[in-house]
Amino acid sequence: MIAAVVAAAGKSLRMGRPKLILPLAGRSVIGRLIHALKEGGADPVLAVVPPNGDEIEAECLGAGAQTLRLASPTADMRATIEAGLRLLMSRAETPEAILICPGDSPGTTARLVSNLIAHWHESPASIVMPEHQGKRGHPLLLPWSVALEIQALPHDVGINTLVRNHSSIARPLQVGDDLAAADLDTPEDYLKWQDRLGDAP
Repeated sequence: MIAAVVAAAGKSLRMGRPKLILPLAGRSVIGRLIHALKEGGADPVLAVVPPNGDEIEAECLGAGAQTLRLASPTADMRATIEAGLRLLMSRAETPEAILICPGDSPGTTARLVSNLIAHWHESPASIVMPEHQGKRGHPLLLPWSVALEIQALPHDVGINTLVRNHSSIARPLQVGDDLAAADLDTPEDYLKWQDRLGDAP
């Protein structure tokens, strides 16, 4: 079982409005991501949503994800992911590996997810992530044993530190474009994504 945890509890400060529910190529931003993760082979997909995230949670559930509603806001993406990991740890069956992804990742496709999983199966002890011209993107695929180390990291560092600590087992998957690494933070970014994806579902 390869699960996915989606960090969907951000404040969208630079966008000026909740970006995860914005329409993009026939779906909401978060719905597009969840469909890609599920169709690519992740199960379950767990979206961690903010305390006041009624609309976001509805979009996640509608796309087929499980949700975890936070009791209070988290400080950063790492804390949001840790909340999701704790829920998965409490279940009778834990995954072999986990895909970690921010909710604002419209460049994630089912094909990319499927390829990441296939790349990981070739070496199940490895960390896998998409890479284009030296720039890493999302999702990040971690063996479950490595993912559990996130909670032991120093409080002032992010998940990328874990990847650096395990650089010897990192196996980047080279991809042909920068979609997996492109941002969606500002209104200008949103316009670029609309142009890039057009009206395709």
